[in-house]
Amino acid sequence: MALSRIIELARAISENTSAIESTMVARELALPSFEPGASVVFPAETTVARDMVLDATQELHDLLLEPMSLIHRRSSVRLFIQPYPFGRTYGTCSTTTWPA
Repeated sequence: MALSRIIELARAISENTSAIESTMVARELALPSFEPGASVVFPAETTVARDMVLDATQELHDLLLEPMSLIHRRSSVRLFIQPYPFGRTYGTCSTTTWPA
């Protein structure tokens, strides 16, 4: 029986995360952390594994959302930003209105 896509993604995340950690431990580098003052330097040879983990986590995230949630999350930011001219600068005394 073929594995489901979510299991394939979970395995890819696990395997590539282990490869990243093994490389960092072997080089005695600090592992990623949210601790105050934490600094992480990823070795160049972890680039492919990091990209695979990030891509797989995004795909897994998207697969586990309900279809309408996925559409809403993917489109709401673009719909909000596109019509507004954020690139313009306005003086401190100027006003503007946004199209409805």
